[in-house]
Amino acid sequence: MKKVLLLLLLTCCICEGATAQITYTDAFPNLAAFSGPVEFQTADDGTNRIFIVQQSGLIYVFPNTAAATAADRKVFLDLSDSVAFTAGQERGLLGLAFHPNFAQNKTFFVYYTDLTTGNSTRMNLARYQADPANPDAALLTSKVNVLSFVKNQSNSNHNGGKIAFGPDGYLYASIGDGGGGNDPQKNAQDTSRFFGKILRIDVDLKSGNEVTGDYAIPADNPFAGTSATRKEIYAWGVRNTWRFSFDPVTGRLWAGDVGQNAVEEIDLVQKGRNYGWRETEGNDLNTAVGATAADTVGKNIVLPVFTYQHSDGNASITGGYVYRGGLLPELSGKYIYADYVSGRVWALTYNGSAAAGNELLFKTTGGVQVSSFGVDEQSNLYFCGYNSGRIYKLTSGTAAPTGMAVAGIGGWSALKSGITGSVRAAAVAPDSSLYVAGSITAAGGIAVSNIARWTPATGWSGLGAGINGTVNALAAAPNGDVFAAGSFTSAGGVAVSNIAKWSGTSWQPVSTGVDGYVSALAMASNGDVFAAGSFTSAGGVAVSNIAKWDGAAWSTLDSGMNNEVRSLAVAPNGDLYAGGNFSAAGGTAASCIAKWNGTDWESLGSGTSGFVEAIAVIGEDVYAGGSFGFTGTTETKRIARWNTASQQWFTLAGGVDNTVSSLAVKEGELYVGGAFTVADVAGANARVRSLAKWNLSEGWSALGLDTAVGAGGTVNALAVAQNGTLYTGGNFSSAGDLITTDIAAWNLPDTVSTQTVNGNGTVSFAGTGLTIDFSDVIDSGSVTVQRFAQPATVQDGVAETDRSAYRFVITQSGLSSFSALLRFNRTGIPNSGVSDAAAAQVYRRETPGNGSFAMLPNVFDSAAPDEIRATTNAFSEFIFGISPTLSVKSPAGNATEYKLFQNYPNPFNPETTISFTMKRAEKTTLQVYDLLGRAVQNVQIDAVQGGNTYRFNASRLASGIYFYRLSAPNFKSKTMKMTILK
Repeated sequence: MKKVLLLLLLTCCICEGATAQITYTDAFPNLAAFSGPVEFQTADDGTNRIFIVQQSGLIYVFPNTAAATAADRKVFLDLSDSVAFTAGQERGLLGLAFHPNFAQNKTFFVYYTDLTTGNSTRMNLARYQADPANPDAALLTSKVNVLSFVKNQSNSNHNGGKIAFGPDGYLYASIGDGGGGNDPQKNAQDTSRFFGKILRIDVDLKSGNEVTGDYAIPADNPFAGTSATRKEIYAWGVRNTWRFSFDPVTGRLWAGDVGQNAVEEIDLVQKGRNYGWRETEGNDLNTAVGATAADTVGKNIVLPVFTYQHSDGNASITGGYVYRGGLLPELSGKYIYADYVSGRVWALTYNGSAAAGNELLFKTTGGVQVSSFGVDEQSNLYFCGYNSGRIYKLTSGTAAPTGMAVAGIGGWSALKSGITGSVRAAAVAPDSSLYVAGSITAAGGIAVSNIARWTPATGWSGLGAGINGTVNALAAAPNGDVFAAGSFTSAGGVAVSNIAKWSGTSWQPVSTGVDGYVSALAMASNGDVFAAGSFTSAGGVAVSNIAKWDGAAWSTLDSGMNNEVRSLAVAPNGDLYAGGNFSAAGGTAASCIAKWNGTDWESLGSGTSGFVEAIAVIGEDVYAGGSFGFTGTTETKRIARWNTASQQWFTLAGGVDNTVSSLAVKEGELYVGGAFTVADVAGANARVRSLAKWNLSEGWSALGLDTAVGAGGTVNALAVAQNGTLYTGGNFSSAGDLITTDIAAWNLPDTVSTQTVNGNGTVSFAGTGLTIDFSDVIDSGSVTVQRFAQPATVQDGVAETDRSAYRFVITQSGLSSFSALLRFNRTGIPNSGVSDAAAAQVYRRETPGNGSFAMLPNVFDSAAPDEIRATTNAFSEFIFGISPTLSVKSPAGNATEYKLFQNYPNPFNPETTISFTMKRAEKTTLQVYDLLGRAVQNVQIDAVQGGNTYRFNASRLASGIYFYRLSAPNFKSKTMKMTILK
């Protein structure tokens, strides 16, 4: 992934509990919002002014006071006619630096991109002067081009962007590797090129330095005096150092370098050192390009000071500053930085040789993206909100909680013990099998290699020897074949290149594959497979980041995209939608999203202002999710709807506050997964936790029971099964209140009923087929019954042939204790699968969605022949098991204990049912006593292993209190009380 100003990149996180009492506030509340601010600067000339750079080409100036108004804000420099800027891309006016002697010479420098006559991206470093007669305005006529160079590739991203003067008086500039996945031109390690470097030049032409045009080469630059390298290079091997800064106390050069697919890094940049890209990413070898330890030998590589992983929505580092202000002494000497995508801001402690601590200060609310930090003349620290257009100041205090709690819908279920690793992709095959893939090592405790299969009947299994690298995408064909793609070279021991096919029994190559990583797959109704990512060849055919496989050969889709593609979706009419980080498709201007109509590429209006990570189609609406903030000039906050009839973009209420990574459609409704915390529910930020449902008429809904909703982590993949089950995969440790790892299943109940219980009595739950007789009720409360028309995902404890297609989740609040007779009427449950209620058992497990089921005491009553009955004193999840009709009933599984249950009904006349469980089959004696301890009945029962019931008839006994107990060779039960009431 990439980072760069606008809406970008990847994913990740580090610690999650803020330990410092630090927050932020709108620094200039009376100013109108800026449009895409990317730089905050001061001139350090004693005038205490603030300069804000807009990516589109404007620089504003205004006094540094919270009371500043619109009248105080002036246009300092307007380069909007000169810069090449596309909303959502990484081009534009990117950097501003004032000369250390600006107070006297009025000189400053800008860094921007424009286009050559051949439409190639050109980087420019230019010098300007402020108007001596009007310090709030620059002189356009004073421009001097100091340095310009043209990209050696068509990608629009990774342009760097920071310029700053160091303590040595020289001007430093960060230049990205030029874009594309994994530095396709190998620029960062090539010292004959500017790309992937930190440059240092002398703009004052100091004596002794070699003059080159309008600047000179510092004599101690690593390659000064050479001819085969770029003499301007200070350090190299960086991917896209978007922001760097100098510590004014130590002089250290701190830099945040944006990672590819896994890691963000913080570097202390030193002269003449190599920071490893593309051979390394963070501290690790970049196996995506086949890098080995031998590739790093002799290259003088320096490892980062600190790294963090792409998780919890973190994806793109925004380098900051070492805090040297007086307002927040607890931050003194700490390096403050952020993640652009997640909005998290941290403080890194450095002890002079290594990182010694990293604490989360806060996470911005409302999805504010931190594009840049800056300091004023008093060394107070600020940051720019790219999508909000506001400028914020770090202050003391505690950030408000993120979002309000809301009640969710539906229920969660685990898939055995879940996944070990990270799920990046999921797909359901025509036979209802679920396939999940990513970077995974185990599924349900079974060792796998990056891909696994799940069925409710058989559980988890591997696919042969698996895959030897990360899988980013899956697609199931109509014939049952499953395609997997990502960054790998072997599938099942077969040599492949980033894409392979599973036939059901073995792995097969897809021709010669593609020469770069694949991020997305889409399956057409005729079986054609579309693959997209960052590659230039498919099966030996020259392509540009996207290609089609028709079962026999690869082909192009016109000239493809000019940068990486991350998402694909096929509409019912066969149109293909593609999203990513591109600015052109087939030569047509298209900002991050485009449509392939089978012949040509078409734009979707003005597109989005940043990465499109997921696409879904419902009717005439196309939904796009990602890390963008706008569609055109409309703020859409990471998700938007394109209507093909009106050719317009629409918001989804107030959107969500962090990246959208996955979309799925279920029964005409949109399900959205990602790294967000809140969604706009009825105009308020509601806590939905990484997963939510969108309906055009109802808006957003959280998923889960009560306020235990969403996922405890990041949702990367969604897939819908034929029975309506929504499978959710990613990096998380819980789903709702269910403890599960990286995979879970969610279902919407077909019926829900909530009733009040005020004491003993009978309560019917309309529409569910369930009536409950309550006794021994203490306190009053409410009881909710959810009936699901899908079977439990795991039904351990119930024989496979006995499982029913329904499950019930019953919850209560307010009842201190109770006894309940559950009466499921088979005729009130459509297609219940129960033809004989007397032969059915009810099973319960302690945690809804997880664990094994145990059979409850059966209390079938011939007077109610359609009712499946059981007693319980605790609610949870319940299912049916269909067993042979027995006078004494037994579950399919083994009981774990001897246990005698309370009879039901109680009081009774003249019959009641006494239930018990046995560890093994053996003769058992039921003994009944009166109040004087006299035995009134002894019954010999041939008990079976598991659950047993005995119908006790008291027609010959008088009214009163009686006691009963069980005895067998291996146990004696406790004594229970029952009452005969005639």
